[in-house]
Amino acid sequence: MDRGNGYYSGQQAYLDAAVPGQAWAARDGYADHWKPRPSGRPEVADELDVAAEAEWGLTMTELAELHGELVAAAGRRSMVVSVAPRAELVEELAVALGITRARVERGIDMLTSGPRPDFLNPPRPFTRRDVYPWRFNRELSYIRRPLLLRKTDNDEDVVWGPRHVDAAGRQLLMLVMTERLKARSKTMRRLMTRLRQEETAEFVQEVGRQCADAGMLVRTNVRKIAGRKITKPDGDDAGDVDVLAADPVEHVVHVLESKDLEGARTPAELHNELEQTFAVGREKRSAADKHLDRIAWIDGNLAEVLDWLGLPPEIDSWRVAGGFVVDTEVLSPYVYACPLPVTPISRLLIGLRAGV
Repeated sequence: MDRGNGYYSGQQAYLDAAVPGQAWAARDGYADHWKPRPSGRPEVADELDVAAEAEWGLTMTELAELHGELVAAAGRRSMVVSVAPRAELVEELAVALGITRARVERGIDMLTSGPRPDFLNPPRPFTRRDVYPWRFNRELSYIRRPLLLRKTDNDEDVVWGPRHVDAAGRQLLMLVMTERLKARSKTMRRLMTRLRQEETAEFVQEVGRQCADAGMLVRTNVRKIAGRKITKPDGDDAGDVDVLAADPVEHVVHVLESKDLEGARTPAELHNELEQTFAVGREKRSAADKHLDRIAWIDGNLAEVLDWLGLPPEIDSWRVAGGFVVDTEVLSPYVYACPLPVTPISRLLIGLRAGV
């Protein structure tokens, strides 16, 4: 490992920025833990049930209730680590949940890790990538399979801990809602894509709302200005500007690209995040490359942009500033010097008016 490549200094700078933000968020959100939870099913629950049935043969409601009942079953045994013969546990869960033994068996299989003849070569549909512990989002990881199967002389025992079962249920839902689940069914893939698109669209609107609340003139999802498309230098379509915010106090037109990122957690994910989002001049054009084209077009047509916004076109007193707005601190910009400022939404207005 090369300690002179900027990774460690970037990591420390990232931690210096991220950790205080997480502490503040925990403080600000502490009271939410004591608020009554909303009653009734979420609007998306029925769609999640259909998609989960197509993916795993169980509805998401059944899976959530299965995780909950496993926690309750552990409580009934009054042990830190619970143990039960598999057949006994299946019967107990089927009665408690009011579903067939076959559906409980399906859920238990989905949540269980057991002995394999060749540990590094799992049976299909799994691959060796599902075994390597340094990879995230593995279908055979302990966070996805919190039940351990232990062979006995006469039967099979299931061994589990209640807190880990609860965490596994939350992890599964998170993978679906963030489109990180490696889904096999088209139904699940379509639903995840739609939910992710809706979340991304809402993030764009939130960035716009914060800018508007600060007194800026805001337009979102801008593809055309005064009937003209925003284009690259070669005349091809440059795509839309997520948030165009004109600050009448500072005389700055902010051209913002909103990125609702999950954040890279491994070297491979960090590499992909850099290549796809923040690095410029690589073989494949990144989001930063594309956004620089949009910023250049706005800057080159500033008088027309101001007129379209209904602002006085004294372009000598106005300037254009572009950047990324992200949902949380991410490591990539601290490791690689992105040519555009990257600002977490928690510091959006401070960052815009400070020029960082």
